[in-house]
Amino acid sequence: MKLFKSHSLVILYHVIFAVLIYGVIKTSGTVYIKKLSIFYICFLLTYCISYYFLIKKKLKIPFKFKSINLNNRISILPITSVVFILLHLLYLGEFHAISALKLNTITEVMQLRRSITAESNLLVNYIASFNIKGMIPFTLLALLILKKKKLYWILFVLGSFYVFCLMQKSYIIVILAPVLIYSLLKLKWFSLVKYCSVITTVILSLILIQNPEISKSETENEKISKINSKTKPTTSNSTIKTILIGLEKRILIVPGKTITGWFKHIPKDLPYLNGSGYRFAKFITKKEYSNYAKELYPLMYPNYAARGIKGNVNVASFMYDYANFGWKGFIISGISIGLLFIFIERLFMGRFVLKLSINTIPVFLLSSQAITTALFSGGWALMLILYFLFIKKEDFNI
Repeated sequence: MKLFKSHSLVILYHVIFAVLIYGVIKTSGTVYIKKLSIFYICFLLTYCISYYFLIKKKLKIPFKFKSINLNNRISILPITSVVFILLHLLYLGEFHAISALKLNTITEVMQLRRSITAESNLLVNYIASFNIKGMIPFTLLALLILKKKKLYWILFVLGSFYVFCLMQKSYIIVILAPVLIYSLLKLKWFSLVKYCSVITTVILSLILIQNPEISKSETENEKISKINSKTKPTTSNSTIKTILIGLEKRILIVPGKTITGWFKHIPKDLPYLNGSGYRFAKFITKKEYSNYAKELYPLMYPNYAARGIKGNVNVASFMYDYANFGWKGFIISGISIGLLFIFIERLFMGRFVLKLSINTIPVFLLSSQAITTALFSGGWALMLILYFLFIKKEDFNI
């Protein structure tokens, strides 16, 4: 247990990496394992060496930071979150998840979901992302620990409805993950059941909304079966089975399959970017930013692209560095992630419960995001800053 408490983030990342490797092997065999081992070795060496010198040797940080008294200023956080939620819903002008109930095809639903961000101002998207992935989850956790029940329930109910309307299944997990993990570690079983129930309800509802063909009534299916005798009426059991199979594939296969797709098309169809694949680098290199997550979509999903559907094929963080510099990118990625984990372990030293509550989901999201995306628009850096600013030892000695 002591080993897990001291190296919990690295152990979690090993689980993630194992799932990615499983998906890669299932979809392409072992052909890309040697390349991926470059990243893994660099990551592990960086972490172990840094841990020995910076933490085990107890290197002193040359400054101290005075935190804010959270008890006196706690209302700042939920008020800010609620204001951003209401402004975003007003900006969108409709509850998209409810509007999707009127649609009949997957294509129509996917286009509606995509319009939420595609037709919004870039600044609006960034603010919403910061709120969903940083402000709301951290604030819910702080309110729960400090027992600010009224503020907590207002944000909990409004936040859950808000992310449901945005039609992204991962959002409900993102905002509730810190309080769910906290409840699990503190053995608060009623709270754990509550969060799991809300997450399950929202995800299943969105799956049904986004897949009209499996949410049709029995009467509609019977009509279809008369036209095509091979078509069987959809039952509740088959619907649940379809959902579970889809979730299993999404978790265990798709992330690794996406890595395989990037390897197959880079550099064969798309060249290495040599730095222009980083949005922030365009101000230094003066090169136009290239988003391979978007450019690879029609290559990896030509059938969807032929129907006019546009999308992104987001991939594990180390693949973005590979897309820029080839195998050298794996060295860069391994070093950067290793150092990031050391920084977080040092920041949360002695606070195992808070460390896992705040950082577990961002670590898991490294399986489908660039590290810069996870830190900035992904809200990870914001949560670390809020923790740094607001949490005092006497308030959160956990």
